[in-house]
Amino acid sequence: MPGHKCRDRTLQVLLICDNKEDEEEGGSRSEVEEEEKLHLDVAEVSLNSVMGFTPSHTMKVRGEIADREVVVLIDSGATHNFISTQIMESLGMELVDTGGYGVMMGTGKVEMGRGVCRGVVLKIHGIQVKEDFLPLELGSTDIILGMKWLRTLGETKINWGTLRMELVIGGRRMIQGDAGLTKAGVSLKSLIRTIQQEGGGYLVELHSLEGAGVEEGDIPLSVQGC
Repeated sequence: MPGHKCRDRTLQVLLICDNKEDEEEGGSRSEVEEEEKLHLDVAEVSLNSVMGFTPSHTMKVRGEIADREVVVLIDSGATHNFISTQIMESLGMELVDTGGYGVMMGTGKVEMGRGVCRGVVLKIHGIQVKEDFLPLELGSTDIILGMKWLRTLGETKINWGTLRMELVIGGRRMIQGDAGLTKAGVSLKSLIRTIQQEGGGYLVELHSLEGAGVEEGDIPLSVQGC
């Protein structure tokens, strides 16, 4: 809608298949089939999740992959499951070739991707999850479990206030979110109050600097010879 600004921005990831055979047969497909395929290939995760900032009501838990502890975000707003590229590489996971595809970010930038990690075994609070994951650069989150996993659970009960999720997998199980794993923006007033109460802190500012071109004549002779 013209002039409308969303309060909570999201990062949309559009997977664009780059398959030559599909291109050759594209003429025989109907517009309806193309629209359905495009809709299925759209994955959406919150921008804050990718940048590492998540509100206090976000469902984050600790999990384990191959005896390594990971931070897991359970996100019903994500249509796919994602794994941090750093975790994938450090654990030496096999990346199954899927052909090239484009990943379109919410900013409109397109990055090329390739492959999927299949059959990754993740353990959460005694629950074993075996899913396929797309590699993606993530912030403080190692794993994102989206609707690809959630829709296989059947009936579930979630209390976002207490960060408690009840599901039925071999009997009734419960997943308790860890509020200590969340990171969120803080107002200046809250920051000052925290410093007053706890007695210390750090203020870090990040600025982008652009250096101006320097002519050779402006460089001192003593430096030019170095």
